Amino acid sequence: IKMKIGKVIFDKLSNDSSLNGLGYASNIYPAKAQQGTAYPYIVYKIDMDDPVSSKSTNAGSLPEINQMHVEIEIYNARYDNIVDSADAVIKALNRFSGTNSSVLVDTIQYLDTDDDYDKDEDVYIRTITFRTRVKN
Repeated sequence: IKMKIGKVIFDKLSNDSSLNGLGYASNIYPAKAQQGTAYPYIVYKIDMDDPVSSKSTNAGSLPEINQMHVEIEIYNARYDNIVDSADAVIKALNRFSGTNSSVLVDTIQYLDTDDDYDKDEDVYIRTITFRTRVKN
């Protein structure tokens, strides 16, 4: 299931025209970016896989739903660019529902944002957390 939602996240972000315009088109990575990757880039991490009980009906069972938290980390040398990038990520993912990359997504919900600065790397980092629900 984690691989499935990862496909959705990658597809939605890599095909977003706003993010492409900000320089992220080919700079989106699962779990981590290689050391020395030039800024800007995005890393997405799937943190939790929590199956949700399904209800049964006479016609059979409803699809099982897996709930996961996804963290999107945006790395950029300029703070103003990280703000615009975060807005584009939220717009691309928040409240998405439907089929993408052959994955049936019940919903993607924005939860929160956290900012950080890595002085050793001289880079701003914004982490955006989403709750996702994917049907099997």
